[in-house]
Amino acid sequence: MRKNVDLSKMITLSFIIMMIVGCKASSNSIAFVRYDSAGPLINSEIYKMDVEERSITQLTFDESFSRNPSWSPDGTRIVFDSRREGKSQIYTMDRSGSNVIKLTDESGFDPAWSPDGQPVSYTHLTLPTKRIV
Repeated sequence: MRKNVDLSKMITLSFIIMMIVGCKASSNSIAFVRYDSAGPLINSEIYKMDVEERSITQLTFDESFSRNPSWSPDGTRIVFDSRREGKSQIYTMDRSGSNVIKLTDESGFDPAWSPDGQPVSYTHLTLPTKRIV
């Protein structure tokens, strides 16, 4: 269930987080990560801020470490990494947060779209080396 978040309660925190972890924009929307350390572990969720409507909508609700959102070139999908299955893997979702699709079975993080929107690149860590896929 998607929910709108009161912009007045998050605006300062949102801009601080965007400056710290960066954000990605698509036309009039900005995808960003909000970190929450209310419990014993740090959790992060992905949000979308609509610049024209001045609203913020939470897109992920998996209570895992979801981060590194990146818009597809056409602005219809977001690629991100998440630990929802115990290890960081690459997923995509619609701009509304629905239709989540897992792209990898191996661990991966820092995903990015190719300019044509087809392949997604990401980092895969294999000790003792790190490789870009």
